[in-house]
Amino acid sequence: MAPPKQDRGDKLAEAVEWLTERLSAGCVESDTLEQDALNAGISKRTYRRARKDIHVVCTKSRFGEGGKWFVSLPGSSEHEDRGF
Repeated sequence: MAPPKQDRGDKLAEAVEWLTERLSAGCVESDTLEQDALNAGISKRTYRRARKDIHVVCTKSRFGEGGKWFVSLPGSSEHEDRGF
């Protein structure tokens, strides 16, 4: 049975707060960030909804094999500083 809507909204709000705090120090590699969210008790679905809600910026470090995706807050110049 699905949790009541209020519980889902609370979980999303907590995930948005966690994600905003986590990215406030700068961009984070996407796989690392997702694993950190899971370790913090945030489901994959809620994590993805939180990313969408705050309009995170996703940037690939380089193309082809070995390129990694990084996530940052909108308006952050961090991805520009890394030469993305």
